[in-house]
This record gives sequence, C-alpha cells and structure tokens, in this order.
Amino acid sequence: MGLAPQIKGPKLLSAMRMKVDRFLRAFVSCHSESISKEMVEYYRNIKGLKRLAVASKKNSHQGFAF
Repeated sequence: MGLAPQIKGPKLLSAMRMKVDRFLRAFVSCHSESISKEMVEYYRNIKGLKRLAVASKKNSHQGFAF
C-alpha cells in the first residue's frame, strides 16, 4: 500500500485517543473504498495492541494484608 503517516507528534496521539466513529470520519472515509478498507483493518490492529498491553498489566499495589 505504501502509506506513510502524515500526522506526527501530539496530533497522532490525539488521533489514537479519538472514538472510533470520529476517527473514521476524520481520517479514513475521505479516501477511496479500497484504501479505506485497508486503513480500517490497520486501525483495528493498532487498537488491539493497546488492549493487549492493558490486559497484561500487573497489579503491583495490593495494600495492607489485614
């Protein structure tokens, strides 16, 4: 596909924190259908990585035993 990120820095982080509907309207739906399908698949893979990292986080603070 040969795409490169066109947004960098803080804008990239805010784009990753957007809700899915808003992100798709802002960055994906403006492209052709074939490109937008690939971008949606890539976006879902990236969002899945975030959930995996949160799921594997260990709880180190347990408090007092009594």
